[in-house]
Amino acid sequence: MKNYLPLLLSSALIIPLATHAEGPIDGKVYGKINAALLSTDNKGLTDTYIESHASRLGFKGKTALDNNISVIYKLEYEINPTEKNASKAGSTDTTIFKQRNAIVGLKTALGTIMMGTHDTPMKLAQGKIDQFNDLTYGDIKNVVSGENRVNDIAMYMSPSFKGIAFNAAITQDEDSSTKDDGTSLAVTYKGIKNLYLAAAVDSEVNKTDATRFVAQYKLNNLTVGALLNASEAANTPGATDGSSTVVSASYKVNNWQVKAQFGSGDEKSKGLEQIAFGIDYKLGKESKLYFYSASLKNNDNSTDKSANGLGIEHKF
Repeated sequence: MKNYLPLLLSSALIIPLATHAEGPIDGKVYGKINAALLSTDNKGLTDTYIESHASRLGFKGKTALDNNISVIYKLEYEINPTEKNASKAGSTDTTIFKQRNAIVGLKTALGTIMMGTHDTPMKLAQGKIDQFNDLTYGDIKNVVSGENRVNDIAMYMSPSFKGIAFNAAITQDEDSSTKDDGTSLAVTYKGIKNLYLAAAVDSEVNKTDATRFVAQYKLNNLTVGALLNASEAANTPGATDGSSTVVSASYKVNNWQVKAQFGSGDEKSKGLEQIAFGIDYKLGKESKLYFYSASLKNNDNSTDKSANGLGIEHKF
């Protein structure tokens, strides 16, 4: 991937060599605590426990340079205040701190370039389709491929032009003996009020080729969306294709939000179905209580899982 970086850096943005810090340094600490009391059934193994749902702590900001250029940076880590037990929900992860997006880059009028660890353009393309993001058995990553956060990524994000934006990334599979580079490309459209459209393609990202189409529309208090995904093993002649579909909806009334989601496909498991519904109650601008129920089932019942959770989330 190193061979691509000079080209990416020089061609995406024309940056004078003589730049220096000129404006204020703008940095802030931010985060989210999300904890829930869960009752789960993992293929017959039942349990009740408190679970952290992707709680996180980070520091991000930018430093203004001359020539209308800014250095941007972010260091974000998932924190696990509940110290997850390996037996819970079938998890083997007992790490209290885990790296999330961590990048450094440059922002100009021509776009933003960054390097480090980050969600791929394909993952970002889902927008807000996932109504149960990060929740046990409710997240769409249980059904669809392409939800990748990748180390050793170099990414370009274009400015929006009449609602159209383009993201491109080069990734490297550190576990691959051949060190094959992957690419992730996405185009998004927000030119019509309340409408979001996206298309994305992955090639050799985590040894997978994938394609994604996303549409979401908001009509007053109702939001509906759909995601279509298809994937196959990269560089594997005769590999079996897989496809998945996710549809979601939410409806807001005052401080209440009711939401539901259905996913099905064979990317993760043959005949896999995901059903989730939930209710959120907004306590304040950055806080909410929530209840949700999610289940995963496939044709032969070998991956039947379910979770019911009552939780609280606060952002800062």
